[in-house]
Amino acid sequence: METLTGYTLPAGNFYNNGLTFSTAGLFSMVPGTYYVGVFYRPTGGDWVLVGDNGSYTNFAQVTVINPNDIEVSQAMAVTPGTTLTQGGQVSVTLNVQNDGFNTFIGQYGLALYNLDGTWAQDIGVLNENNGLPSGYTYNPPGLTFGPVAVTIPPGTYLLAMQHNPNNTGWQLTGSSYFDNPIFVTVVGASLSPDQYEANNAAAQAYSLPVNFAGNNASTNTTGSNLHVTTDLDFYKVVLPGGYDYSITARVHDSYDSDNGNSYSADALWSYSTDGNTWSAAYDDVMTGPIVVTGGGTVTFHVAPYFAGETGSYLLQLDMVRAPNVGIAEVVTGSGIPVFPNPAQERLNVDLSSIGGTVRAMELIDVRGSLVQLEALPTSRDGWSELNIASVSEGSYILRIVTDEAVRTQQIVVAR
Repeated sequence: METLTGYTLPAGNFYNNGLTFSTAGLFSMVPGTYYVGVFYRPTGGDWVLVGDNGSYTNFAQVTVINPNDIEVSQAMAVTPGTTLTQGGQVSVTLNVQNDGFNTFIGQYGLALYNLDGTWAQDIGVLNENNGLPSGYTYNPPGLTFGPVAVTIPPGTYLLAMQHNPNNTGWQLTGSSYFDNPIFVTVVGASLSPDQYEANNAAAQAYSLPVNFAGNNASTNTTGSNLHVTTDLDFYKVVLPGGYDYSITARVHDSYDSDNGNSYSADALWSYSTDGNTWSAAYDDVMTGPIVVTGGGTVTFHVAPYFAGETGSYLLQLDMVRAPNVGIAEVVTGSGIPVFPNPAQERLNVDLSSIGGTVRAMELIDVRGSLVQLEALPTSRDGWSELNIASVSEGSYILRIVTDEAVRTQQIVVAR
């Protein structure tokens, strides 16, 4: 109904004049049974239900009614149903009854409204010039509005019947016998399968083209969509051996797009480097890169954020590669300035000598396994500190991934 803000209440005190909450009207509060609850929230905290001290009750029950001289006397029959498709047709049949004392002359109107009560789209207006006498209703099938095309965006709306007696003003037609208004849902227009179908399982993953220009490559899923409520999309990139790769991945969708284009689906994505074990699900953007040592296949899974949602999206992959360097091939002291080396608890790395934007700093063991990852490492005066207190003694490769190349340096951890 209303939120009151900026109040202070010392411990052990109450408000002398109480608190008053009011509203000019809630269009979406259709006739029915409701409970009125009072909540409080400390600044920066969460909402909490105000307690019941035994003498007063929170969550008081109220009933909303809507009687009128003109009453809906037959449930609204919506064709094709209460789930409408954007761009599709809709028609509604219902009947009304004159419970007043006077013959009704005027207009009937049916329209879709937003949940805040603002008008969204008309379904139709019918004129009653001959008059509906007191106590009468219309012969079956009653009143029919439409068909008309649904032009409003996907969402939840109220379908409301109103009447206008002798042009004196529109009134919400009574709902003593049948519901008015009713809720309807508008969904997006049906989509055709995209060019990547069928790719609804990891074994069917669509292989995206990867063409390197120097050490950089980009690929994306132009025109991709979740075309039906059961659609799940899988893609893969095949990376040749002999190189180490860093992949920056993200999805552009209705929730977050930074490529200047609009999309209609809210999507989640995950990845697998072995086809069996999957990463956590990411909502659009992954904070760090995907590191692939020595090549291989990386599979990506895109699904709707809300089950059953459809719409368009774009998966974007930006890749950087560098020759795969074995531990024995790296010459100590070349590549990246670091100190101390050997190191014990901390390793200082000079990032100022690295060309391009640094995306990750990685520590690789002699088997080629990723031991530690610093996604988007911070630096002070060009130096970044790597905490290696939990790393076992031994030889490692320090690898710096940038948007231009991958730099490596051998280090030794000794205590």
